[in-house]
Parts: sequence; structure tokens; C-alpha cells
Amino acid sequence: MPSKQHGRQYDLVVFGASGYTGKYTAQYITTHLPTDLKWAVAGRSQSKLEDLVAQCKELNPDRVQPGIEICSLTDADLAALAKKTFVLITTVGPYGKLGEHAFKACAENGTHYLDVTGEVPFVAKMLNKYEGTAKQTGALMFPQIGIESAPADLVTWSLATFIRSEFSSPIRDVTVSIHNLNNSNVQQRTKPPSSTSSADPPRQAAPSPQP
Repeated sequence: MPSKQHGRQYDLVVFGASGYTGKYTAQYITTHLPTDLKWAVAGRSQSKLEDLVAQCKELNPDRVQPGIEICSLTDADLAALAKKTFVLITTVGPYGKLGEHAFKACAENGTHYLDVTGEVPFVAKMLNKYEGTAKQTGALMFPQIGIESAPADLVTWSLATFIRSEFSSPIRDVTVSIHNLNNSNVQQRTKPPSSTSSADPPRQAAPSPQP
């Protein structure tokens, strides 16, 4: 992802980097992505971002350290940030309340977008509003790349794969109901809504055998 291919200041920016998910994202980038990556952490608190950059330097002092971008939740600030980067990862939620500014900015400015929302209504609303714009600018929009959306996606894929393999049969819909999402790294959350994922087009049911 060298900057010479896109002409922007950064290859990647993490927006909301001082939050819980944002910190883990920044740490993963520090320890796993190419060391010449030109990237930045963005958010509202200068001091919190400076602390995060110091942590990243301790994790891997031999890489290009992230820049710091101060950015508030406004269309103007997010548009300015989106214009600076090739890819924007936003971890600022709840997305239904706070996420549209980043989605809109990326769609309008041809910036590739990733988030970790599990809010299906938010994603549907954003696609309805900005899909056409993103197609015009060339922005690739990737919502729901993990966290709450991952269990439904993985269960649907696993179940569809099993049924196709064992029974040579497609399936129409999979309904996944998550009653408790909790582990050693996740704080207690309210009960997420059920998710429904499509796996195959409908197929006419075979008639029951006659006695």
C-alpha cells in the first residue's frame, strides 16, 4: 500500500484510536503490518492519542510511527480526514448515532472504508444513501468486518458448508440468535438482536414420501 500509488498523506488512518477497539486496532497494525506503512491515529483527544503513539513505539520502535490527527464528529472534519488517507478504519460507535459522518466522508472522497459495526439497520441505511456515491468515486465500503457481526457470519458460513457437504443441499436462510456475547476481553453487553443471513436462493421443498 505505498503512498506513491494514491498520492495521499497516509496509507491508513484509524479514527477513534484512543477507544477500546481503536487501541487494539492500532496495536495490531504496529505489530503486523509493513513497517514502512504511512499511517495515523485520529480522534478528539491529543493527550490520549499521544499516549497511544508512545505505546505503539514501545511495541515496535523499528517501524514508521503513526501521525496524530485531531478530528471531531462533524462532516467537515471527517471530510478533511478522509481526503488525507487511502483507507479509513473507524471504530467510533454506536454507529447508528455517530457513524454516518465517516461513512459519508469516505463515500464522497473516494476513500476506502472499514468499520466494526454490528448494527444492521445502520448498514442498510448507509448503503441506501451512499452506495451510488461510492461507486462514482471508487470508494470501497466494508462495514461489519468483525466483533458483533462475526458470530452470525461464521455460523452461517459453517452451517451452509456442512449442509452442502453432508446432504448435497442448499439452504435458504439462517437465523442466528446471540443471547450472550462475553469473554475475558469483552465487557458485559446488552443482549444483541438476532441476525439473519442469506446463504442460498430458495429451493422448492421435496414432497414427503407416500407410505
